[in-house]
Amino acid sequence: LKLLSSKVPMKLKAMVEEAVWPAMCAHLKGVTFRYVDGVIHEANISSPLIGRQSSGKGAVNQPIECLLADITARDKENESRLLDWRRRNQGKGASKDKQPRPEDIVIQRLDDDLTPAALSQALIDAETNGGKRVITKVDEIELLNRIGNGKNDTVGVLVRYGWDSARWGQRRVGLDSVSGSYTVRWVWNASCTLKSARKFITNTWSADGSLSRL
Repeated sequence: LKLLSSKVPMKLKAMVEEAVWPAMCAHLKGVTFRYVDGVIHEANISSPLIGRQSSGKGAVNQPIECLLADITARDKENESRLLDWRRRNQGKGASKDKQPRPEDIVIQRLDDDLTPAALSQALIDAETNGGKRVITKVDEIELLNRIGNGKNDTVGVLVRYGWDSARWGQRRVGLDSVSGSYTVRWVWNASCTLKSARKFITNTWSADGSLSRL
C-alpha cells in the first residue's frame, strides 16, 4: 500500500489505499480472512469511494490500472481467442462441425453493460479455471445498474452473493444457452458523490443486507 500510494498527494493517499483492494483481490485465489463478526470470508473486497466532488479520480485510477495490467493483457488475448472461435463457427448452428467453446478461457475484467448470460458465463469460466475472481471498474457508481437485467436489485444480489461467496446460477434448455451454477467471486470499483450514492443505494439495500455488506 505504501508503494502504490508513493506518488500520490498526501490528501489522496487514504482514498487510493482503499481503492486498490479490489484489484489486489482479483489476483488472489484461496485466500480467506476472519471478519469482525467471526465469519471466515474469501477476499471479496469492493470499493465504493464517495467524495464531495468528482475530481481526483485520476490519482485513484492509475494505481488500479497498474495492478490490473497483467489481467488486462491476458483478457485481451482471451477475447481474441473467443472472437476467432466465433468466426470459425459462424453460420454452423447445431452442425456436427461446430467446434466447442474453449474451456480454458477466462475474462476477469467485466464491462458494466452485461447480459445475464454473459455475466453467468464469465463467473462459470472463472470458477472452472481455478476459482478466479472477476472485477468491474466504473467511474460512476450508477453504471453498475447496467449489469445483468439493468435493475438495481440485481446489483444488490451480486453485492450480497459476492461478499458471501454464495452460489448462484441459471438454468436454460437451449443447447447453446449458458446454464449452470457457480460461486459469485465478483469485486468492483466505483466512484461517486454523496448525492449519487444516496440515489444508487436504495432503501431495499438496508432491508435485504446489501448495505451492511458494503
